[in-house]
Amino acid sequence: LFHNGSAKIATTATGIDVQSSTGGVLTLKTTDTAGAIGEDVGRIDFYNSDASTGSTGVQARILGEQDTAGDSTALKFFAGNSTGSGDPTLNERLDLSTSGSKFSGRVAIGKSLVSTVSLSVAAPSTSTSAYGLEVTNASSNTRFLVDGVGNSWFYKTDNAIGMRWDAVNSRLGVGLSSPSGTLHASGTNFIFDTPDGSGVVIQRTGNAAHLHLFPAYSSVPTIMGQ
Repeated sequence: LFHNGSAKIATTATGIDVQSSTGGVLTLKTTDTAGAIGEDVGRIDFYNSDASTGSTGVQARILGEQDTAGDSTALKFFAGNSTGSGDPTLNERLDLSTSGSKFSGRVAIGKSLVSTVSLSVAAPSTSTSAYGLEVTNASSNTRFLVDGVGNSWFYKTDNAIGMRWDAVNSRLGVGLSSPSGTLHASGTNFIFDTPDGSGVVIQRTGNAAHLHLFPAYSSVPTIMGQ
């Protein structure tokens, strides 16, 4: 097919080619001048003719759909399958609209899908300088961060580190970035609240030395050590 003497659409052994010196363009246009929310603007269907394990039909779709009355269009992606007779079932997996994006189903970034996990994210490498997940506020300030070996950081509103999990050494730091013990806290007003009266026990495994801190209303001394 030619336009002004230049080839625009050509048939090939596998289908068609849309050609242009500035890049091929495929336009799907609706002629409805009074569109409504939910109406199709255009779509591409992917048809499977293999009926060996199910039925034939459309098993994937890209759809342009009006999400406001003529003012904007959402782009939706569908995937489906057929395991028996009847038309394949299509399920919406991704919705891109002017108000945001919505994923449906399981999502994996940088790795394979996990059947029991809705969102699975892999770091670029197993390294303390590569990060797999970052959560920020609206100003792009980091609020939560995980690196490639499992170290995790929680940040306070002033962007200072509020809590750090050291995965390499199995240490938890509260109020500091480099915990030097299994539990290392820095700050003021440490409160251990045990309303059921169970108290707090600090004990060295494999050694008789221990320290018990019990509530004042307990019949046992408030502080006991050996």
